[in-house]
Amino acid sequence: MSSQKLPLALFDPPCSFRTAALDALAAAGRASRVAVTSPSLAGLRAAVEAGVGLTVRTRHSLTGPLLADVGAELALPPLPTAAFCLYAGGDERWPEREDFLEMCRRLG
Repeated sequence: MSSQKLPLALFDPPCSFRTAALDALAAAGRASRVAVTSPSLAGLRAAVEAGVGLTVRTRHSLTGPLLADVGAELALPPLPTAAFCLYAGGDERWPEREDFLEMCRRLG
């Protein structure tokens, strides 16, 4: 186990991914520090690509040459499964909803 604090790039609170990462690391006795926070995914991506820290995202967001699943390589503790819910009126149609539903079907 590394004695160095693991630098993290996380969303501003409240954020389920932030909580899951910090809780899992603490439970595993792995020291960490929040190196950067951002209110946007673009900010997190920029921090990770600049080497400022690691972040927690879903697998489908691991795109680009510098983003990869490094959990096993760094012996990081497992994270809980993320669940997403979409609530909308039964007959209501809007493009974003349909795009989200299609993505969920592909990943599910």
